[in-house]
Order: sequence, then structure tokens, then C-alpha cells
Amino acid sequence: MPRALISGASGFVGTYLIQYLLRLGYEVVGSVYGPETHLPKGSQRISLDVTDGGAVQKAVADMQPDEIYHLAGITRVDDGQIEHFYQVNFGGALNLLEAVRENAPGAKVLLVGSAYAYGKLNHPASETELLEPVNHYGVSKASADLLGYSYALEGLRVVRVRPFNHSGPDQSPDFLLP
Repeated sequence: MPRALISGASGFVGTYLIQYLLRLGYEVVGSVYGPETHLPKGSQRISLDVTDGGAVQKAVADMQPDEIYHLAGITRVDDGQIEHFYQVNFGGALNLLEAVRENAPGAKVLLVGSAYAYGKLNHPASETELLEPVNHYGVSKASADLLGYSYALEGLRVVRVRPFNHSGPDQSPDFLLP
């Protein structure tokens, strides 16, 4: 049975991903940060702060996942502390990739970025667009994306994606589309 670790599992995408992987027969461990959060039945839950490198190392070493879906990140900072974007979005990706390199180098990693890494475009985007973010969120996600590229060049199995807005049932009303 393949094992998947999902960081940021309690978010909008994470809960749907857990359900999908469970239907495929995966053992799924979802990491969450913050208050008590319930994940879909059949999955396991661990508390994990991706900015804590030691905790991320331990989680990856203990679980030995076959696949990792890195969804953890922040889209806005409530208290105006811009460095929090970089601590979570870039630092979290760095901690995860280091943990994979040291403890589970054969694991496949899906590093979920953002279309904000492209900046402002006046035409349909393609994956060959330059990364020219125009705000700290975009810069933090573009930086994590490039970090993933660096680890892929070193031999880790990293796939980077830059999704655009998505919406659906149970999405927080704090976002644009709902």
C-alpha cells in the first residue's frame, strides 16, 4: 500500500486530495497546523509546523512516505509581518525538501506553488513564462518553486506546479471565488 504525506492537509485542496488518495488505496497521513482539525475518515492526522525543521525531519523519517504533497503555506498575513510569508512558504518548502533528501530520497514530491509567481500577465500563461512576482506572496512562492527546481537538479523527484484560482464546495469565503 503506497504511503502519502500531505502537508497543509486541512486546507481546501487537502481534504479533497485525502479522499481521492484513500479511494486509490493509499495510506494517508495529513499534517495540520493550529487548532484541532478533523480530516476525512480513514486518514491519519499529525500536528506539524513546517517552519520547524527538526519536526519535519522527524515526520518524514518516521513515516518514510512514497509520495509527499506539499500544500502547506499561507496566502495572507493578518498582522502585516511580511517575513511570515517567507518563513512558511519558502522555509517550509526548504525544511520539507531537506527532510526528503536526508530521510526519504526516493519519495516523489509535489511542490504546490502559485500562479502569483508569474506576476501580472496580459495574455494566457504558459509554463515557460518568466517568474516575475509583484508581491511578497508571489515572491515567496516563486522562491519555493525555484528551490524545488534546485533539489530536482540534485536528483530528488520533485514536481512543481503553479495553480491558478480554484473553487468548489467547502472553500473558505475569505477567497475571491466563493
